[in-house]
Amino acid sequence: FLSPICSSLMAAVRSAAAAQGRALLRRSPLAATASRRLRQSAAVAVRRNSTAVAASPADEEELRWEADFVAATDTIYDSSRSFEDSAAGLRALIKTGLLRHTDLRDRPERFFKAHRLLARH
Repeated sequence: FLSPICSSLMAAVRSAAAAQGRALLRRSPLAATASRRLRQSAAVAVRRNSTAVAASPADEEELRWEADFVAATDTIYDSSRSFEDSAAGLRALIKTGLLRHTDLRDRPERFFKAHRLLARH
């Protein structure tokens, strides 16, 4: 049994995730994977007699970051570029704010996830 507020909140989250997912699907296969993960986190399964109603905001933030990062790297980064062009692409990626110079120290999990995502190109 869910309150009407929880039901409407869950519907809004699903709708936002679906809209973002459709936009990402038009961009690339990597973005589609991240979008699918975002949709899965938004599709909250409510079990009877359970206190688990929604994914944590931190998890949703990380999934959103991953989808945005993949979309940004699609337009910025390409492994066939020269060293100079590749460096310019990474500088442009830093300017987006999705990845920071301090992430290795402050958010190592995000830094290494970014490295894994870039290695796919």
